[in-house]
Amino acid sequence: MVYDLSTTQWKDAQQWVRNGTIQKHYSIGDQIIVTHVGSDIIFDIVAIDVATPADTTKTHSMTLMAHYLLPDYMMFDNREPANSNSSRQSYGNNRYKDSNIRLWLNSDGAAGSWWTAQHDADTAPDYAATMAGFMNGFDDAFLDVIGETKIKVVKNGKTDSGECEELIDKFYLPSKTEVGLGTDNPIEEGVLFPYFSSNLLRIKSRGGDSAYFWWLRTQMSSSSSTAWGVDSSGDMETEFVYNAAGVAPVCNII
Repeated sequence: MVYDLSTTQWKDAQQWVRNGTIQKHYSIGDQIIVTHVGSDIIFDIVAIDVATPADTTKTHSMTLMAHYLLPDYMMFDNREPANSNSSRQSYGNNRYKDSNIRLWLNSDGAAGSWWTAQHDADTAPDYAATMAGFMNGFDDAFLDVIGETKIKVVKNGKTDSGECEELIDKFYLPSKTEVGLGTDNPIEEGVLFPYFSSNLLRIKSRGGDSAYFWWLRTQMSSSSSTAWGVDSSGDMETEFVYNAAGVAPVCNII
C-alpha cells in the first residue's frame, strides 16, 4: 500500500507507534510519500519496533527508508589534506561520526551555512555551498514525528580503535547489519530491518535511472578511508569515501 499523509495523519501515525498499535494500520513494505522541497520522496516502511529511541521514555518505533536514491550522488566525506593520515589526505575520512554526509543529513541549514568542521583537519564537501541541509524543505508535520534514534557505528581498526560508538541522529545511513549484509567484524551495528529479505530489495536507483552503488555507514575495518555500500546487484562493495555515490536515508517515527 502507498500512503500520502496529511498533517493530522502524521500525528495519528505517531500516536499508533507510541501506543504499540501501528501494525494494525501499516505493514512492512508499505510506502509513505513525503514532500521535500517540491519533490516527493517515497519512504518504505522497513521495520517496526527495531530502532532504539534516544528518549528512554519511548519504547516503540517505525523505521522509514528512502525507496529511491536521492537525486544527487554525494561523497561520504571529502579529502582532508591537513590530516596526519596519508590515506585520509587522499581519499577522505571514513569515521561516520565526523562525516560530511552525517552532518548534511541532520541539518536544516541553507546552502553555504550548514557545514562546520567536525575536527581540525575536516574539509567541506563539494556540495556544502550548493545544497541546503537535508532537513531543509520537509513539511514540519513530518519532521515533528521523526524522533532521535540511537545508532551503533564500529570505528575502523586501523586508525580509530575498532570499538563501537553510539550516536544519536534523526536521519542516518543504514548499516551492513540493518540491510542484511552482516558485519565487517563481530560487532553488529543495529538489528536487521525485516524488509531486507533478499538482494533484490537492496537494489536502488534514482527513480527511473539504472541501479547504482549507494552508501552504508559501516566503515571498512582495515581502512581509514573506505566505507561499505551496496552495489547495483544488491551485494556489498567498498568505495573510497571521497567518491560520489547514492544516498538512501533512514529515519524513525517515534
